[in-house]
Amino acid sequence: MTKIVQVFQGSVVEDLTFKFKSLKAAKAAYPPYIQILEAPDTIFPGYIYNKDGTFSEPTVPDGQVLDRATGTIYIPEVTQTNTRQQLYAEYDGEELKCTRKLRANKKDDKYKVRLSIIDAYKEYVHDTVNQTDYPLKVNYPPKPDLDSLATLDEYKKLVEAYYNG
Repeated sequence: MTKIVQVFQGSVVEDLTFKFKSLKAAKAAYPPYIQILEAPDTIFPGYIYNKDGTFSEPTVPDGQVLDRATGTIYIPEVTQTNTRQQLYAEYDGEELKCTRKLRANKKDDKYKVRLSIIDAYKEYVHDTVNQTDYPLKVNYPPKPDLDSLATLDEYKKLVEAYYNG
């Protein structure tokens, strides 16, 4: 399948595929000096249109990465930081609940175990910054099922098996 794109000064500026049913219809909607072309599906705004009629990837600034599937240029560290924060936040409610229960009844081991598992999970998530391919590739730890885990050691074994198996 191909896309219909608008090219300006050697750069793809707009994907017109969903605005027009055909290349002919797109060309009819613009003045003749506007370049409207067919391009492969892997071409996105920002890509370069070369004089020989081929397309090439845009220049990516240092410290940023091009996602070839979407054409998005992003800063991997920022993306991973946002992901980590979302993973932490998923257990904030449970963490608060456990803390309140422990304040009300300090002898309840169930909530101490849950808190220790949550703390361990958040620490494993934080430690992903030390992975070899970070921030381009991150293998996050499995999320703990707080209802089925009886001890912190069970969760640690689960994480170890996940990373080593």
